Amino acid sequence: MIVNNLTYLILNAFFVINGVASHSDPIVTVSQGSLRGSIKIDFDGNKFYSFLGIPYAKPPTGSRRFELSEPASGWSGIRNATEQGSACLQYNAINNVTAGVEDCLFLNVYTRNLPKSGTKLKPVMFWIHGGSSISGDGGTFYGPDFLLTQDIVLVAINYRLGFLGFIQAKGIPGNLGFKDQVLALKWVRDNIKKFNGDPRQVTIFGESAGAVAVHYHILSPLSRGLFHRAILQSGAALCPYGDYSYHDVVKIANSVDPSIATEEQATEFFRNLPSADLLNLQNTVTSVRSPGGPYVFPLKIEKPSPDAFISRNIIDIIMSGEYSKVPMLLGFNDREGILDEVFRERNNENVTAINFIPHNVDFFGNETLKQIYIEKFRNFYLNPPDRDNYIRAYSDSMFIAGIFGSVKNHIQTSNKPVFLYKFAGDTGLNYIKVAINATNIPGAAHGDELGYIFKTTYNPDFQPGSVEDKSWRRMAKLWANFAKYGNPTPIINDLGVTWTPVVLSQWNLLQIENNGLSMKSNTEKRYIDFWTDLYHQSRNTINYL
Repeated sequence: MIVNNLTYLILNAFFVINGVASHSDPIVTVSQGSLRGSIKIDFDGNKFYSFLGIPYAKPPTGSRRFELSEPASGWSGIRNATEQGSACLQYNAINNVTAGVEDCLFLNVYTRNLPKSGTKLKPVMFWIHGGSSISGDGGTFYGPDFLLTQDIVLVAINYRLGFLGFIQAKGIPGNLGFKDQVLALKWVRDNIKKFNGDPRQVTIFGESAGAVAVHYHILSPLSRGLFHRAILQSGAALCPYGDYSYHDVVKIANSVDPSIATEEQATEFFRNLPSADLLNLQNTVTSVRSPGGPYVFPLKIEKPSPDAFISRNIIDIIMSGEYSKVPMLLGFNDREGILDEVFRERNNENVTAINFIPHNVDFFGNETLKQIYIEKFRNFYLNPPDRDNYIRAYSDSMFIAGIFGSVKNHIQTSNKPVFLYKFAGDTGLNYIKVAINATNIPGAAHGDELGYIFKTTYNPDFQPGSVEDKSWRRMAKLWANFAKYGNPTPIINDLGVTWTPVVLSQWNLLQIENNGLSMKSNTEKRYIDFWTDLYHQSRNTINYL
C-alpha cells in the first residue's frame, strides 16, 4: 500500500511501541552474539526489520587509540539493537555543535526479510557517509524508509574521523578510517546472510568524501572481493580533495606545545591529548581551505606491506588497471557549488581565479604559463564574477572535473560498464538548501540528492503523486536496480528511458530532473576540454582527464 506521511508516522509509532513491549521483536545471532532488533515500516507501509548500533570492532579508545581496528568481542545474552550507536567524535559546521565519542565503530542493518526456508538472499547496499572525513555518521539522518521499498538489505556504518581516523605520523598506522571500513565490509561478508543479505552481491555507495572512500576501495588491495558494484555520488579519488592529503603533525603539535620538535614527540602528544582538545585543534586546522585544495584529510600513501590500504599514487593505480573491476555508477549535482558560494557570500570572502586551480597542477616554476591559466580560468568561469559563475567554478574545480577524469580513465582500463548521471532535481527534498536557507537559489547543491535516496531528518511532508514522491521513487529504483543487476535500468523498464553507459566517443549521461529522466550526450564537452587542457600542463596530472 501507499501511505501518506501522517499514516506512515502513526504506523511506525505503532510498531515501535508495540514491538518493544511484545515478544515478537526480531532476534538475529551473528558471530559476536545475539541481537534484538525492532520492527519498522517503509514509506509504502511495508514491514522491515531494523538492527541498530551493532559493534563491528573493539572500541578504539585508551591504549587502542590510533591502532588498527579489530573485530568486536563477543557478548553474552541478547544485545539490544534498537538504538543508534554513538557517532564518532566530530564538529558539525552547519549546526555548530560538537558531537560523538571515540567509542563509535558501529553499524546498522535494515532488511525486509529474515532468513527462513526457501527465502532468497537479497542484494546488499553498504553506505559510507560523507562529511569531508571529519563529520557525519551512518545513523538517524540516513533513514532507510525509501530504499527499503526496493527490497534490498541496507548497511550503514560509522568510521573514525579527522585526526583519530586519518592522522599521518610515525608509530600510527595510516588510513585508519578506511581500514575501519574494510573491517565493516568483512563483518558484512561474514554475517549478512543472517539478515537475508547476499554477501556475493554487495554494492558500496557513498557521497562526497564517502564517494571518494568508495573509489579508494575500488583501488585498494585490502578491499578486493568484499564488494561487487560501486556508486559514487558527487566525489571521486581524482577530485582535489581526494587524490592525496597533507598535514604536518610536528607543526600542528608544536602550535600547542612549542617543545615538540620530532614526529615521535608529535605522535606521543596526539596519543595523550584529551578528546575535546584534540577536536578543538582539529577544527582550527581544518577551518581554512581553498576550492583547489589540498585538504587536510584523508588519504596517506603507505609503504608497501600486507596491511597497506593504498601504497601507490591514485592515478598510477587507475592507469595500470590493477584494481577491482566492477560496474560503476557515478555522477554529480548540477549546481554542486551552491553551498560554498553561500558561505563565501555570508563570510564576505574574497576568492579569485587562482584559488580554483587544483593544487596538484604543477607549472614547474613557469610563472608565465601559470598566469596564462589563471587568466583563462577567470575568463572561462568568472567573467563576470557573479553568483552563478562562482557556483559553476566551485562545482567544476572541486567535484565535476575529477569525476570526469575518473570516468574517462576507468572506461579505458576496465571492461565493466560506467554509468554517468547529472542530478538536477529541485524540490522540497533538496535538504542542503533547506538546511542553509538557500531554497531561493535554483538547482541541486552538493548533497541535495541524498534527500531522494534516504528519508533525511530534513524531509518535508509530501503527498502521494507529488513531485517529491515521484522523484524519490525514480532515484530509489535506479540505485536499487544497479545494486541488483549491475545496471540501473529496470528489467521491466517503466522509467521511459534506457540508461546507457559512457563510451569514449560519446559521453552518455542520464539527466535527472523534476519532470523525469532523459539521456544526453556530450553536453559537458566544453568543460571537459577546458580541464583536459589545464591538467595537461603538468606531468603530475596529464592523465587525470
